[in-house]
Amino acid sequence: MRKVFPKISIITPSFNQGKFIKKTIDSVLSQNYPDLEYVVIDGGSTDNTVKILKSYGNKIKWISEKDKGQADAINKGLKIINGEIIAFINSDDYYLPDTFKKIVDFFKQNITCNVVTGDYLIINENGKPIQSFVGFYKIQQLSLPNLVSSSSKPFIPLGLALFSFLFQPLFSLSPLFCHFSFFLWLFQTQS
Repeated sequence: MRKVFPKISIITPSFNQGKFIKKTIDSVLSQNYPDLEYVVIDGGSTDNTVKILKSYGNKIKWISEKDKGQADAINKGLKIINGEIIAFINSDDYYLPDTFKKIVDFFKQNITCNVVTGDYLIINENGKPIQSFVGFYKIQQLSLPNLVSSSSKPFIPLGLALFSFLFQPLFSLSPLFCHFSFFLWLFQTQS
């Protein structure tokens, strides 16, 4: 039986995102989820990102040091989190209200489900919607050889939450999977 409030760990990879990261962090913290662990892994930003991270005090965990890109940042985050549910959010994205509640409710109602993804809204840099919710995705052949050899980057939804035990067989994300949502296909191809 799943816990009433399973611990949720959120990882945000970031680099020079001072213009956007406050909204991202606020969207995570404003979920008011009772058992939340939030980690920002910053790649050594030279803008005001670190100042913004410091302003949150102990509400978030963060590291700012040079890294090898988004996959490396996420791997660093995976090593320090311990939530039962893991999700990633880019430093220029944000969650809508009640996102965590909806994720947990969905997992409770679908006990055989281990990965969940949702629709999202595409906005411009001022936060103005430029495309409505996307509910249909063009998914081509989901095989690892096709993904690795493909010249075009695959497109899948960024709103993703999954149970942490799914990472145990992977250990870490490969730098080949620089678009971190890419790893969902890796799970699907290895299942």
